[in-house]
Amino acid sequence: MSKIRDLTAKLKDLEPQRSKLELRRTDCERPTRLEERLQPTSLEIENHVYGRDKDKQTILDLLRKSDDERNFAIPIVGMGGIGKKTLAQLVYNDASIQPHFDLKAWACVSDDFDVLRITKEILQSVTSKPCNDNDLNKVQEKLQKELSGKKFLIVLDDV
Repeated sequence: MSKIRDLTAKLKDLEPQRSKLELRRTDCERPTRLEERLQPTSLEIENHVYGRDKDKQTILDLLRKSDDERNFAIPIVGMGGIGKKTLAQLVYNDASIQPHFDLKAWACVSDDFDVLRITKEILQSVTSKPCNDNDLNKVQEKLQKELSGKKFLIVLDDV
């Protein structure tokens, strides 16, 4: 209880600084509908990223391992707002991994989990062509044909 009182007192002390720093109250609720959310992409948005060099290098080292038969997933997990997507963008766009992969794809999974949509998104990312098929089996066969025998990197964002 004393910790709560201490924290409340600290917050009350900070309240006058809010207007000085031009801070506003906002609703932090995350939009639930996919249409309300900004569609994430592989393109880097941040100009300067600090404190992620070691994490980036660790992931790059894993991706560059010479063993061509490796199939694995590298999860980047944590609370919202700590830079998971930014870290993934930095790795995805790093020039040093380009020669290690034949194909790369970025797909947003999100709360609206739709296997057909995600598969089409990966296929479109790999081929740079629109996919108008709505038969999951056909789309999966096309994707398998594109990926077969190739080394590829797929980022599943917002899982």
